[in-house]
Order: sequence, then C-alpha cells, then structure tokens
Amino acid sequence: MPEETYQPAKIAAPAATGGAGPQFEARVGAFYVLPLLSGGEPRGLPGATVRSVAFQQRVAEHPLDDVVVKAVNRDGSPATLEIQVKRSLTFTATDTEFRDVVGQIWEAAQKPDFATSRYELAAAIARTTTRIEQAGQEVLHWARQLPDGATFAARINRPSFASDAMRSFIDVFRANLALAGAPTDDETVWRLLRRFQILVFDFESIGSDYDHRAREHLRWILAPDQADRANDLWPVLVDLVGASTRAAGAMDGATVVTRLEQQHGVRFTAHPYVRSVYERLTEAAEQALDEIDESVGGVRLARNRLIDDADNLLHQHPLMLIQGRPGVGKSAVMKHLAVRLQAEGCVLALRRGRIISGGWPVMAHTIGWGGSQAELFNELGAGGGATLFIDNIDQIDDQGEWATVTDLLSQATRSQGWRIIATCGVESDDWKTKLPARIRAAGIGSLVVAALSDEEKAELSSQNQALALILADGHPAKGIAENLFYLSRLVELGVGQDAGIATELDLARLWWRYGGGRSEDDRRFARLKLLRAIGAQAIANPSRATFNVDTLESATVVELLRLESLREEIRGASVTFRHDVLRDWTIGFQLYEDADLLAAQPMERPLPAVLARGLEIAARLRTTQGTGAVLARRFCFTSSSSAR
Repeated sequence: MPEETYQPAKIAAPAATGGAGPQFEARVGAFYVLPLLSGGEPRGLPGATVRSVAFQQRVAEHPLDDVVVKAVNRDGSPATLEIQVKRSLTFTATDTEFRDVVGQIWEAAQKPDFATSRYELAAAIARTTTRIEQAGQEVLHWARQLPDGATFAARINRPSFASDAMRSFIDVFRANLALAGAPTDDETVWRLLRRFQILVFDFESIGSDYDHRAREHLRWILAPDQADRANDLWPVLVDLVGASTRAAGAMDGATVVTRLEQQHGVRFTAHPYVRSVYERLTEAAEQALDEIDESVGGVRLARNRLIDDADNLLHQHPLMLIQGRPGVGKSAVMKHLAVRLQAEGCVLALRRGRIISGGWPVMAHTIGWGGSQAELFNELGAGGGATLFIDNIDQIDDQGEWATVTDLLSQATRSQGWRIIATCGVESDDWKTKLPARIRAAGIGSLVVAALSDEEKAELSSQNQALALILADGHPAKGIAENLFYLSRLVELGVGQDAGIATELDLARLWWRYGGGRSEDDRRFARLKLLRAIGAQAIANPSRATFNVDTLESATVVELLRLESLREEIRGASVTFRHDVLRDWTIGFQLYEDADLLAAQPMERPLPAVLARGLEIAARLRTTQGTGAVLARRFCFTSSSSAR
C-alpha cells in the first residue's frame, strides 16, 4: 500500500473547519487581539506591533490559516505570523496532524514575501508530550542561531552534541517534507525550521493562568472606572473572535474598539508609552546577554542535559538557581535559556553593574514607565510569559542595586506568567537571606553545573586540536581543564608552553606574571600597574563593578581589551574584568602582595561576597609559600563572620 502523501487543504466554509476545537481556537485568536488593543508585542513576533488579526484565511492564501497576524517591525517593515491551531501534536512519524502542518509550512514557503520579509509560521498547541516538545524547541532554537544548513546539520549529526530526541524530530520533519513533495536537503530543512515556532497555550490544564493573564491584560487597558468589567469582557472577546472565525473575518484595532464600545459600552485607555518601555527593556537585556561568552577555543557546547533539566525545573519552581563553581559555564547556560525564550516572551536580564540602582521607583522613572509596577509586570507577562534573569545574584553587594533586585523579584512572584532564573556560586548560601520571604516560601529549584563530562570533553576535542591536547589523559592540566574558563585561558596561552600548569593557582600565577597578557614581554609592567589600579578600587569599594577609563592609561586599556583580560562596559567610558575569575585572581594577588589591604578591611562587618574568593586565593598563595598563618587566621575569622 503506497504511503499517504500530504494534500493541500481545499477551501471550505470556515464554520466547517477548525480541527482543534472552536473554543480553544477562539481563545488563541483572542489572545492575539489583546496586543492589538494595547499596543503590546504579539507572542512569536517580539519587537513588532500588531496591525490586524484574521482567521481562517486559507481563502487569502495563508496555508497555516487559523490565525494570521499582520504587524510592523520597529523599522516599519512588514511582519507576518501564520498560526495553525491544534489541541495536541506529538511530533512523531504517526502524527498525521503534524504531517499536515509540515505540508502547510512548505506551502507558505513558496510565497514571494516569505523570502523577502519577516514571515513566521507556528503551531499553537494546548497539550504537549513534554520531552518531545522540548527537543523540538531546542531544534528550532539551534536553527535560528546557526548561520546555514550545513553547520546546522553537522551539529545535529554529532552524537555527543545533539540528543537522539532532537534528531528524531528532524527526521520526522524531513520525512513529512518528502510527503509534501518538497526538497529534503539540509539547507531547505534549516531554512524552514528557523521560521517555525511551537507555541504552547495552556488554556485547558487544571490551574492554568492563561485566562487570568488575558483578564489582567484587559483590566489594564480598560478605563479605570471599568476595570472590574475585565472578567466579563474576556469571554465576550472570545465569542467575538469565534464569530469572526466562522466568517473568515479580520479585525483591526479600531474595528474591535468600536464594536465593543457600541455593543457593550466599554471604554479603553491608551498607553502610548508602552512601546518605548518595551524597547528599552529589550535593549538592556540584549546588552547584558551579549557580554556572556558561550564559546571556548571557538567551540560552543550544547549542554543538552543541562538544558533539559532546566526545562523540567522551570515547570516545578517559580525560581531556578543555576549553581556552580567559578568558570564552569553557569552564565552561558543562562544565556542559552534567555535567547531561546526571547522568541516568544519578554526577557529581563540583569548583571552586576548593569542594574538601575535605587529600587523600582528609580527604575520606573529611568525606563519611562508611567503606571504601577504590577501593571507593567502583568502587561509583560500576559503575552508568551516573561522571565527575569539575574546573573551572579550572590555577588550583588550594592544596596541600591539589591533594592531594585528585591523589588523585581517580589513583583515577579506576584505576577502571573513570570519565571525567575538566577546564577550563583555554591560556596555559600548566606545571600539567600536577602531574598523576599515569598520566594523562599514558594520553593527554589537548583540546577548544578559541574565540571565537563566525558561526552562534553570528547565533543570539544573533536572540534579543536588545541583543546584535544589539553584534555588528553596525559596532559598535566587535564584536571583544571574540565573547567570551561580555565580551559579557555590555557588555549590562549598555548598548550606547548608552561606544560607544568596543573592547578588553578599555577594558571593564576602565569596570568599575573604575564600581566594579563600571553607572554612575559616588556609591556607586562604597564599591564600589571593598570590591573593593580582597578583591583585596588574593587577592594576599596567591593560593590563597584566598572572602572572609569579616564583615570587609566589608554594604550594599556586597549591592550588588555585585546588580550581579553578586560571588556568594555560602556563604550569609551568604562571597563570591567572579562570574567569574575580574573577579578578574583587580581584581588587575590593584591591581598597576597600587600597585607595592609586586608588589614584595612572592617572586621566588624561580614566580608563582601566579591572579596571572598580573592581572599581565599591569597590565603592559598601564602600557604604554598609556607608563610600563611596570619593571613589564614584572618581569612578564617572573616569567613566565619560572613557566615554569621
């Protein structure tokens, strides 16, 4: 019996179509009418503004026809999102509905504007087989991040890089393309996958907050004296979309507002400043994430097991901590999650030194928000959900920055649709006492990032010969090379020299001896002078994360930037350490070389978290020299004070 092939759908009366169930489909459609009314961003088209939402548009040559969103990007160019609504998809070879969706994707790709404009395609689902859906989401993320089909295929086909579930998803997608009579080469598969999204609209599960999000969205855009009508207006809007669906209709903002005003007597309040606030928050998040390097020796690790574990934890806890020793790649895992979630929801990303100091009132004024904090968080979380990311939360010592973090954490836990992800060390939990009581009571999930696994080391070795040499069993640095940051520094120094490096202290000594460079050249004294200058500032004011370049020698700053010991924070104005480990090494060597710097620290207060590891390094340096008694006693006293 021949294998059944995909057949393009015939145009039928809209009232006779809609295999996902009219109520669920109407809710998804109404969800996209909300940003049409408020001016917010539509889920699946971040950065765009909705102009119209249409339904059952096969007659208008939209293959994924259930919901069609027409929008404009920030630069005024057009954007389109076609959505096929299905209650459930299993993304397996036996799933005939997924076969049809892939055929519709291929149909849409034949349209001229698919290649020349921002044209996104999506399947909106209510229920999901979580593991398979997560693998599919990761595949779609990779397709968007990688530059071409050949690179995408090469990474997918590496056994230790991609998972079997990811390869299975692509195999099914490729087979369904063949059934649609489409090419199945790597470039075509990659080109289509990078335009496809899986959007889960959890309207039907017990305890789902999606209806609540919609009502809160309406409450905000209704006139203040009508806010209590939001509960009743949401089902009215769903019914309105249902009627429009049966008629293959379309809606623009003015039409919807006029109809609701005339038929139901409601009034809406405009919020013209929303768009600029969205853009400021997005820009700040992108800047914070851009500072995180995900590669070592030019190679990027997928870390699939960690990402899968993170997905599972996010379904169980409102706050997830990504924990680990310095340099193991905590921030890179956080960045991976943030970039993936940016495609369908709002992302706020904070890093020490990039936090507006002074609490929520100051932050609201800075970003130009005119409403309450609850209103903004409800608006941001009402679309595809929102996530607050905080990198190195345990190292935030500045009271003004921590006031802002506390306000954001507190509101995120009170607002529907929000999740919180933060990175921190494993050395101490003292900082958790500063968390809002609501978060501590709700439960905190923990994802531990350990040293590189054997599979990850094999993957790195297969892509870079220098990494393979260092990670080989016989190399003396193999032990510390299982830490991603140490490994990157070893590669930069060259594997053929200083082969006696076997510990972190060995590596730190070499870096300090080179003055943050890669050799013991004549410029190392100038580099050391500058490192000592900013190290002294960090010791004197541990809450300081950036350093003004006006007080530093310009040529040396440029040199340390090129050598990746420093990075620019504000272009032409301030710099910071390229990695926290380099800051710790600098502080450690200064405390080791000048005991007066430690003596100047107030012993009656807990030790700032930023100085703790530098002090530990100084103590280890002293101990290895056999003269560490005094420093070790100070270290123990200060650490115990911090613990208290």
